[in-house]
Order: sequence, then C-alpha cells, then structure tokens
Amino acid sequence: METTRTNREALGQGALLALTGGTGNVAVGKGAGLSLTSGSSNIYVGHAGVASESGTIRVGSTQTAAYLAGVFGATAASGTAVYVSSSGKLGTTLSSRRYKRDVADVSATADVLLRLRPVAFRYTEERDPSGEQQYGLIAEEVADVAPELVVAGADGQPETVKYNLVDALLLELVKRQEARIQELEAAVRALQEPRTGPAR
Repeated sequence: METTRTNREALGQGALLALTGGTGNVAVGKGAGLSLTSGSSNIYVGHAGVASESGTIRVGSTQTAAYLAGVFGATAASGTAVYVSSSGKLGTTLSSRRYKRDVADVSATADVLLRLRPVAFRYTEERDPSGEQQYGLIAEEVADVAPELVVAGADGQPETVKYNLVDALLLELVKRQEARIQELEAAVRALQEPRTGPAR
C-alpha cells in the first residue's frame, strides 16, 4: 500500500512518525504529532496529538502557564469572549438559535443566584504573586447550589464558575424586580390619588 504524506513539515525526533495519510500537517518538537496516523491541516507544537483528526492546533502538553504577546491591551471591539475548557480547548459561546435546542425560560432557575455568596478575595501567591483584590464566587459553593454553573478540572473537582451563564440569570432577576417595582409604584399612585365620593 502506498503511503500518502504530501505537503507536511516535521521538525524534531519522531515528529509525525506514525502519519500514513493526510496533507498539510505541521509538527515542531520531539514527538510532536507522533500519535497522528491520519488527518490533514493539523499543527502540533510540543504535543503528540491524537490518532486521527483534522484542522486542529495543539500546543504543549505538560505546561502549566501560557503567555501570548500582542494580546493584552490590544482592543478587538467587535469580538467575543474566549473560553477555555478543562482540556485546554479554546472556543467562544454561540448565541444564535441555529446552534441551540431545548430552549426554555429560566424564571425558576434564576432563583439559584439568590443562594450564592459573592466574596472578596486574593488568589494564592502561587496563582497571582501581585495579590490584587478580586471579587467573585467560590466554585465549590456554587457546585453545591447549581452544579450546572461550574466547570470541573481534569480531576473532577470544581475549578471555576461559568460567569457567562450567570449574566443571563441575572437579567431574569432584573426583569422580575422591574416588574415588581412597577407594580408597587402603581399601588402607591393609587393610594395617593384623591378619593372621590359618589356623585350627588
């Protein structure tokens, strides 16, 4: 059987060694792309990859911090927030109904926010040597009340809160409070209006 490995670049011992098919793959570093046997248009830097995938970028595998120049302070006014999964996958949250199913109102769900405890804190020195004051929630506490608002780490323990979901629930609470305010204002106006007796 003829092996097709066209238009590929491999730099490093064992890089793309198992690849038997696909085009446009790039691997840099010892063992980079070593697990890939088929697939196209992948880029691996210091990551072994998986057996078969296409159109994927993987950088690093054992590192615990990442720095990217040219991002901080560079405004992208029309962009969207980027989120990171516990596996390190980067992505954005889509809002179009084209990508959603089982859509339902959250009127009852929003009440869970009233059971959460906002806190002031500082990260441990290991996480943030600057010790700047922070505000937020404790993931373990949120998991006890609303586990769907928590992201677990690779070990299954609560790692962070899905703050992007909290916003939508807050909006529901604001709408509810606004309706209540209007109701109370109407009641006050009714009490303040002069009472007119029966016509004589």
